Amino acid sequence: MGIRRVQAELARKKFINMCLLNDKRRLETEVNCEGVQIFSDIPYMKDESTNHLLDYYLPKGFSFETDKCDKAFLVIHGGGLVYGTKELDRCFSTYLVGYSGIPVMNVNYSLIQENGLCGMLQDIIEAISFVKKEFGIRKIHLVGDSAGAYLALLVTGVMHDKNIRSDFNITVTSKVHIDSVNLISGMFRLTNKGYPDRSVIIYEANDAQDFKAPNYAFDLGLLVKRIVCPRATIITGGDDYLKEDSIYMHDLLLKEEVKSKFYCAETVIDVLNEKDIRIMAHVYPIANPTWLESRRAISMITANANRV
Repeated sequence: MGIRRVQAELARKKFINMCLLNDKRRLETEVNCEGVQIFSDIPYMKDESTNHLLDYYLPKGFSFETDKCDKAFLVIHGGGLVYGTKELDRCFSTYLVGYSGIPVMNVNYSLIQENGLCGMLQDIIEAISFVKKEFGIRKIHLVGDSAGAYLALLVTGVMHDKNIRSDFNITVTSKVHIDSVNLISGMFRLTNKGYPDRSVIIYEANDAQDFKAPNYAFDLGLLVKRIVCPRATIITGGDDYLKEDSIYMHDLLLKEEVKSKFYCAETVIDVLNEKDIRIMAHVYPIANPTWLESRRAISMITANANRV
């Protein structure tokens, strides 16, 4: 095992332990949006892997059998490419469907140390194909947070551009349009000095798969210059450690003449009420979907899906 592989493994384990500690507390106290129908652990591939399960959430009284619907949100959880499951985004997803009235799909996928970057992308493409075949969905609105936002943009490129598909050796079997991308606290520059360990992780994981990621995989600004990007919503917070990535991406999308709406919520501290402290940290809408600022983010994502 080379020194860079050792560094990558140590960084990955440290990052995962930190996430497990933070997410355990949050998940234990979450309450899903009232009235939303929840369908859990649906296989989207014909194997028994838990990586290939999705949940879907429907508005109260909605049924695919009786109600016409050709669009859905597809939520891609974060976790630095090395950690996480759909359960991290379940509560947020129920509030997204509760507010928007649009079905929400929430997917698991292989992590990079398990199946490389190509495998991660292929999993999400397979989930999209399943959603079209199973539910008749023709328009997908991607929602990704942190590393999920990174994957959402790459998936958009794969779905819309045959050259991107060739770069990753990915097969797309269903014609589904990515109608919008909605990016929460996105991780868009893997070589950013703020998280060099993730750059090591992606290099090393891909080397192990005998695959060299193209340059734009390390800076998605290079990707959006190559593809026709759908309209976008960029969400961040004043205390989000990846705020500069969101600003970078929004400015670049506007330069490329992509319709992009930007929201940076600022931390709220009420000096008269010690309990009213809302820190707009990394992925705050995912962690706290009932906050006023999170509701605004959900409202913007909904408007983007409805072309408002």
